[in-house]
Parts: sequence; structure tokens; C-alpha cells
Amino acid sequence: MTEPWIDIAGDRDSRILLIADHASCAVPDGIKLGISRALLATHIALDIGVAELGAQICGALRCPGIFGGVSRLVIDYNREVDATHLVPQFSDGHAIPGNIITEAEKQARITSFYHPYHARIADQVATQKPKLLISLHSFTPQLSSRPKEARPWEVGILYNQDDCAARIA
Repeated sequence: MTEPWIDIAGDRDSRILLIADHASCAVPDGIKLGISRALLATHIALDIGVAELGAQICGALRCPGIFGGVSRLVIDYNREVDATHLVPQFSDGHAIPGNIITEAEKQARITSFYHPYHARIADQVATQKPKLLISLHSFTPQLSSRPKEARPWEVGILYNQDDCAARIA
């Protein structure tokens, strides 16, 4: 079985935690998505480059990281548990026929992957008490389903209520 997350080692007393929800394109044994293997290397399956960049950032900052261990096509860690697209049946114009599943199969993915991943992050936050949580994502500059849509951004910095770190970045 593919693990729900991958831990990246860092200093235990670091005040920074990096997470990467879509760092992997892994599909666990027993889950058949019904798509070509080539699609697993594209943005529909993972945030391209995030695992490598995240590992470099963790190394440079000596901070721990928690990376999603399965493809967002298996379960999208960056969605609410009740979101329609938690187990996507389509992504950027591509049908994912193996994700037309029963509610029991969806709940099995939530139990096997989603809840353990989020519990791991919650445990790390409770233990480490980071002052800064970095959630690393990438995006594709061109969507197949929207070829005329401009996506010119090289970087985006989002924040919730405290903009201090965003302003520095």
C-alpha cells in the first residue's frame, strides 16, 4: 500500500512546517483509475515539481515537511472531506473512469488516505507548534480544457488573517 504521507526530516525545534498536498502521483495497488500512465506525470495527477522544490526548501530552512503520498486523482487532500471533487471523476477535460465509485469505496479512500494525512499534519502542528505553515503548490500555465485562458502568474502568495509572512515573501 502507498502511504498517505511522506515525512521530510527537519529540525525538531524549527518554527516552520512545509506541507505539499499534491506532491505525489502514486496510485496504490488495488485502485485502478482507468487512465493512461502518461497522464499520471501531468498536472491532473500532481503539482509538478513540488516534491523536489519542497525537499530543497525543507533542506535549506532545516524545517520538517509533510508531503501527500498519493495522487490527487486518488483523493484530493486540498479539499474539504465533503467536497464534490474530493475523488475527481474529471480533471482538465480528462475522464477518470476509475473514480466513478460507490459511497463505500469513497469512504474507504477517506479512511485510508485523507484522514491519516490530515491527522499527521495536526499531530505535527500540535507537537512542533510552528509559527509559519507553508503549503506549497504549483500550477500549470495552460489548461487543456481552457486553451484561451491566460494563466500568467509565476508565483502566488496567499494568506489568511496575518499577512506578515506574505509581505516579507
